Amino acid sequence: MGMFDKVKKMAEGASLNTALDKIKSVGEVKSAIIGKVVSVDYEPVIVHLQENSRSYPRTELLLATVETLQQASLVYKASESPGRDGEFMLFLLSSIEPEKVIDELEPVAAFIPMGSLILMILRLLLKYKRSA
Repeated sequence: MGMFDKVKKMAEGASLNTALDKIKSVGEVKSAIIGKVVSVDYEPVIVHLQENSRSYPRTELLLATVETLQQASLVYKASESPGRDGEFMLFLLSSIEPEKVIDELEPVAAFIPMGSLILMILRLLLKYKRSA
């Protein structure tokens, strides 16, 4: 069996289709994360967390996460790099521990401006992290 026959056989198999579907799915999650992160004005969230720091457990973790999202958004919007999507995702994945923040944010998300949206972003980031 020649090399091209092996490639053809693999292409006909479900494993390649599954891999392609996963790549498409990961790409869609990445696009959703980028779209959501850059669409949020984080300033009201930051002000709220600073003014109500005693109202939430682990406020410093929540505040650091929101500030990281804000910074990533500003850098992404200003970047003209062709690889900015990958750089953006790498920055988020290396700067935020979504599992830890989700645990802290879930019980109080309803009381924080855009808390539910930030929670959704973190869940998407976790999904991307697990599938990438």
